Amino acid sequence: LQDLPVNVEHANADEAYVIVEEYETDEQYGFAFPEGEKTELREALNSELAALREDGTYDEIYNSYFGTDE
Repeated sequence: LQDLPVNVEHANADEAYVIVEEYETDEQYGFAFPEGEKTELREALNSELAALREDGTYDEIYNSYFGTDE
């Protein structure tokens, strides 16, 4: 049992590797910063992520790594 993107990569690399079941976990990934620290870095990251989402680049990148053939 591991994250779907890892399993998809295994399945793509080895035809004997088969994903037999998926579980919805509602987990999300993110970046963590110490409270009150790295403010400029956090703001820069948020700004760049917003720009990537706005122009569609985020979805392209996400789908290239985490998309499935379903």
